Amino acid sequence: MQTDARAPRRQGRSRLALVLVLTALGVAGWGSYLLWFRPAPEARGRIDDPHAGKGSSSSVDGPSGGPRAATGPQAAPPPPARREPATLDTLYARAGDAVRAGRPIVVTVHVCLCDNRQGIAPVSASLGDGDTPRTNLYWGAMFGLKTFFKQSRAWELLIESQRRDGDPDGMLEQAVFRHRVPAASRWPGVPAAQQVEMLLVARAWRGMPMENALGAFAADALGSAAWTVALPDGRTIDAGGAGHVVGFVGHNSLMNAAVRETNLFAAVNSPVASPPVGWFVLACKSDAYFTPHLARPHAVRLLATRQFMAPEAYTLAALLEAFAERQSAATLRDRAARAYARYQKITQAAALGVFVN
Repeated sequence: MQTDARAPRRQGRSRLALVLVLTALGVAGWGSYLLWFRPAPEARGRIDDPHAGKGSSSSVDGPSGGPRAATGPQAAPPPPARREPATLDTLYARAGDAVRAGRPIVVTVHVCLCDNRQGIAPVSASLGDGDTPRTNLYWGAMFGLKTFFKQSRAWELLIESQRRDGDPDGMLEQAVFRHRVPAASRWPGVPAAQQVEMLLVARAWRGMPMENALGAFAADALGSAAWTVALPDGRTIDAGGAGHVVGFVGHNSLMNAAVRETNLFAAVNSPVASPPVGWFVLACKSDAYFTPHLARPHAVRLLATRQFMAPEAYTLAALLEAFAERQSAATLRDRAARAYARYQKITQAAALGVFVN
């Protein structure tokens, strides 16, 4: 079949004639459009796609003849909503819920026993025997946790137990103490005369290896796993990660490079819905070593240290008693410093320099 070479010229003359007519009618814009818009036949219907005609989604015309949106990389899903960091106020709100319901504020403290093998300045053999809680500097000695709290008029010993089958590796002894104080209008919604009950669950851990006590603290402060304690009156409480406050007492294990390399804190997953939990570390220079590892949205720092210090129980008692009174962060620090100044025989200003919250 022969093609007519004159056809393009005839089409061009026809278009020019149409432009002249439209121009005369005052619609020159339409005439220009008809003259210059001459899409090539191969450009109609599909874009340049090697898969065109094979079910590709790159078709310009949709099934109904309208334009189809071009497909490409899917948009990234929106990032998860950021949780606002917990504060002392939100922690107190959670503790207040327990108080209003007649339940105790639960504190868990892990004591890594003093051990002359920890690289510390050596103490006597009995004080530094990390396998014997009874004589240990941080547990059974005069200012050790168990002895000091037993002798305190503000605290009542409820339970003392030795290691039993099924207890975690390295845990040697457990003691539970109770502290009661009138609410005195400090807790919103709680009658002033109602007693605020605080229960301290303290665990003594072998001094070596230090990872046992440190790992237990990390799991409780950052995780949400609970372990149950049966009380003499028939009640049970959830301690550990389900409690309100978690603390560590002893030598700063993270000063040891080998312990740091185990990265015990990074191994603990903090659920998004973890309730606020207060934490403290009574150990030398704990702020620099512990605070970065405990910077999770649910974790509220109650007390840490900036200097070398003696992690003895009078500081712990002062801190917890102030918390039971729903005191401000500044007062928590001040009370701890006052106790430390008294027993260490230093000025209040010097003692305040030891602590941070």
